[in-house]
Formats: sequence, C-alpha cells, structure tokens
Amino acid sequence: MMVVYAATALFIIGFNLVVSPIDTFGRIFSLVVAAILSLRAFQNYKAMITVGAQAPAFPKPSFASTAHHIRFLNNNFLVLTIALAVITAFTIYDLNSLESGASSSVLIWLPLSLLYQTCGYWVTILIIPALWLVLGMLYLQKLRKLKIEEKEKSGI
Repeated sequence: MMVVYAATALFIIGFNLVVSPIDTFGRIFSLVVAAILSLRAFQNYKAMITVGAQAPAFPKPSFASTAHHIRFLNNNFLVLTIALAVITAFTIYDLNSLESGASSSVLIWLPLSLLYQTCGYWVTILIIPALWLVLGMLYLQKLRKLKIEEKEKSGI
C-alpha cells in the first residue's frame, strides 16, 4: 500500500503543477490530499520496517474462517453497490444536462465518454447497472460456493 499511496500523491502533485486552470480551492484541496497520502505512505513504510521479515504483512486468506470470507464479500459488494450507484447518478445528471443543452460540456469518466461518443445516451446510462448485474451474479455465485463450504465444514 505504501507504493500506492506514494504514487497517487506524486500523481496528484504532478497533475496540480501541470494543469493550470485549477482554482485555488482545487489546488489547496489536492495538495492536502497529497499530503495525507504522503503521510500514510510514510506510516506504512515505518510499519514495514518495524514488522521484520518473520511476521507476514497480511495473513493468508486461507487461514480465515468461511464466515469471515462471507462477511468480507458482503462488505465489498455493499461498497461496490454504493459506488456504482453514485457513478450512475452523476453520469445521468451530467448527460441529462448535456442532452438538454443546459451545459455545453461535462466531465465524465473516460470510458463512459468514449461509449457516449460511439453508442449514444442510453447505452452509456445503462452500462453501469449492467456491470453491477454481472458483478452481482459473480458475487452470488461466490457466496453460494462459500455457504456450501461452510455447510460441509459444519457437517450439516
């Protein structure tokens, strides 16, 4: 995680220096976020040094119980559902304002922008819920598999 925090902080700082039409709030906000990420990278670096080579940084997932796997999967799917709902709401709002002529340009996620340019409004709006359905089916399949494992372990 240390590398991810550091790389993201460097990206934000570089983006902040290269892009000129950022207002002062955006510049200050991005520098604060970069500072927080840099602090987290430093904390992870300090923790990595003090742990040593004997203790693993992360326990192996195979050692966790099936109930823990199910709880982890449920939490991740909840976060995924909320994130995709927010992305869908912002995309609908932005594309509706673009289609109605209220704004001449909008900022949306690059893959959605390319999809809008090639396939149009409805495909762009419906692709995120379709992605959620596919991921939901994969989630249910994994959840069913974990519940069968849990029944086999308990002997029922």
